[in-house]
Amino acid sequence: MTKRLPPFAKRLFEIQQRGYRILDTVNVYIGIDSWAKARAMSVTFPLRTLSIPAWLAPELYHWPVNQCDVMICDTSYAEMDYITDLVACLYKDGADVVRYMNLHDFKLFKVFNKDSYEAI
Repeated sequence: MTKRLPPFAKRLFEIQQRGYRILDTVNVYIGIDSWAKARAMSVTFPLRTLSIPAWLAPELYHWPVNQCDVMICDTSYAEMDYITDLVACLYKDGADVVRYMNLHDFKLFKVFNKDSYEAI
């Protein structure tokens, strides 16, 4: 089964296919308001914005984050199991660093250690 790209990922994927690398943090919006927030941010940051429809399984997607720093921006209050599933997928697809932040209070809750996810 071929995995599809997550919403708003086409431009980032195309850049990577040409052999270029994004040096800025790529934001992945999750939660109930993920689509609206990502749509608004993609106007200004089209190469740095990804989204996942609320509560869909992250493993359904190919995440174009190879050699990228990633910030998971939670627009709701996602459960930690869902977040760790997403983190595992991001590291599997080549992310360098994955961080998590809840957009309701803008606190950085967690930086995920890559070594913990390499075997996944």
